[in-house]
Amino acid sequence: MGGTSEEVTTQGLDGLAERCAQYKKDGCHFAKWRSVLKIDKHTPSFLSMVESANVLARYASICQQVSPARCTLSFTYAYVQ
Repeated sequence: MGGTSEEVTTQGLDGLAERCAQYKKDGCHFAKWRSVLKIDKHTPSFLSMVESANVLARYASICQQVSPARCTLSFTYAYVQ
């Protein structure tokens, strides 16, 4: 992610509404999305935390628009030594 110390952001929201609609037709009633945060002395940065929260919120919104089914959001922490 630009402007950070080699931090990353979750991608893959393009076409998510269409994929969710197909998954629902196929019988799926649960969705899970993870976002990774790099943890060390100077990270995660504020930018990384905000971007990750925004991506998770957009994901949840898309899932809820397609089908008000259960959706789980979580952060995965990557510890750096």
